[in-house]
Amino acid sequence: MASKDRHHIAQYPVAQTDLGWGPGAGTWNYRKVPEPVLSSLLATVANPNTIGSVDIIDFQPQTEQSSEDRHIVQDWAFQNGTWKFLAVFDGGQPQRQIVRLTRHLLITLVAPQVTRGVRP
Repeated sequence: MASKDRHHIAQYPVAQTDLGWGPGAGTWNYRKVPEPVLSSLLATVANPNTIGSVDIIDFQPQTEQSSEDRHIVQDWAFQNGTWKFLAVFDGGQPQRQIVRLTRHLLITLVAPQVTRGVRP
């Protein structure tokens, strides 16, 4: 999102929410951005994609940074059919390295073991 878009967002009022957690849980600020501006901005930062039959987005509101989140979308073939394996990993600090390792291990070590171990 270009800096002019950030400035554009700044014109909308700030509100607060407790995300339904209730008193004492804290509050989070957000901007009340109206439609169709909100949909347009979301399309800009969502990076929509389709992998096989799965629609995904890579939502990173801090556009000066790349997303630290990771995902896996794979079809695992078994003797009795195909299973779809889906995983989403929250890669924010400090777990960025753990997310990369977990994703790598699931794909390279776990998937082959699972596909070999399932019998019809």
